[in-house]
Amino acid sequence: MHARKQGFSLTEVLVSLVLISICSCLLFEVQHQAFHWQKKLKVIQADKQQGFGLPELMLGLAVSSLLMLILMQMLLSTGALYEKLHTKAQETLDLQWGYELIAHRVAHAGFTPCRRVDKLNPALKPLEIIQDKTQKLIVRAMDEESFARINIINQKTVQAKGLHLKPKYPILISDCHHAEVNRIAAINPNHAVILEHGLSHDYEEEVYMGEWLSDTFYMKNHPKKGPGLYYKRHRADFLFPMQQVVFKLKKGRLTMQAVMRSGAKHHLHAEPKVP
Repeated sequence: MHARKQGFSLTEVLVSLVLISICSCLLFEVQHQAFHWQKKLKVIQADKQQGFGLPELMLGLAVSSLLMLILMQMLLSTGALYEKLHTKAQETLDLQWGYELIAHRVAHAGFTPCRRVDKLNPALKPLEIIQDKTQKLIVRAMDEESFARINIINQKTVQAKGLHLKPKYPILISDCHHAEVNRIAAINPNHAVILEHGLSHDYEEEVYMGEWLSDTFYMKNHPKKGPGLYYKRHRADFLFPMQQVVFKLKKGRLTMQAVMRSGAKHHLHAEPKVP
């Protein structure tokens, strides 16, 4: 996963400017009141040649207490507003990041070097939604960043150079007419790949092989962060907190209805780009 960039957002800068402005105004008011009482003290000393009396002290204490209460209330209100804006901004960033990841995977759903995989083998689904409490979205494709042309030696042995695959990982073998999923039983030093099962089709044209990727997005409770969206390929990773997500497929187009922790609702769309 790529880490998101850290830094001050526009919201944080604006809130900081508001806080500085409020504090400046309050300090100006306190200085004004201090000057007023200093001036009054000079008048009293000139007239009576004596210090503050009890009424003056009580009045000064009341004014100071009132100013402190106003300051505290404004700071608390500003802090609550900042926290609310920060939470909303973080949710927006999380959702945008998660959506871009899903949209990228959906755009490459069903990839093979020739045609989309379900046009080569209808049993292989590029997109699948499982409607249960976890709301699973499964996106399948050949790894578009790591595939190679292979030579078929026999029904259970192919030769592939330049591929870094591991035994037991699912692989996709395809040409422009057929496609099938298999697994690697072993890899010999001469790049000969032993398949777990014999080939199901007779391939006559250029044949390709690559890892058969299966990316799953689903809801699950995190032990510390509560309900959230997870992403799994070879391992499960927590993406971000959210209350609910509903995936729907209509005419090959994916709709994502998300409800964030704050209650904000979002409707997003993505669709495959592989012909």
